[in-house]
Amino acid sequence: MPRPTARPPVLSVRDVRTRFRTPGGGRVHAVNGISFDLHEGELLGVVGESGSGKSVTMLSLLKLLPMPPAEIASGQALLDGEDLLALDPARLRRVRGGGRRRCWRGWGFLRPIAASATFPTSSRAGCASA
Repeated sequence: MPRPTARPPVLSVRDVRTRFRTPGGGRVHAVNGISFDLHEGELLGVVGESGSGKSVTMLSLLKLLPMPPAEIASGQALLDGEDLLALDPARLRRVRGGGRRRCWRGWGFLRPIAASATFPTSSRAGCASA
C-alpha cells in the first residue's frame, strides 16, 4: 500500500538565535539555535527551568521583544511557508492579529503558565481560519 504523502509543517523553526545587549556593551545569548516543526493538529509544550529561554523563544518567533536591547541574530520561522522573522511590521501585525487565524484566547497563551507555552496549529486547537 502506498504511504500517504507527508504534509509540510504549519510552523517550521530553524536555528533561531536571540541575544540581548547589556548596558555595559556585552551580550547575553538567550536562545541558541532552537529548531522544531509543528504539524497541523499538534501542540507544542515548551518546558524548562526558569531562565532557560522558553518565553524568549516564543516572543522571538513573533518579534514581540523590545529591539534593542533584543536582537534576533539568525534563524527562520516559517508559518505556512511565510518567514515571520523576515516580515515587515505591518504584515507581521496582520499575521499576529488574526489575518490568517483567530485564536479565541488571543495571543495571551504565549505567556508562560506553569513554565510552559503552547502554539495552536489548527481549528481543533482553539483557532479558526479567518
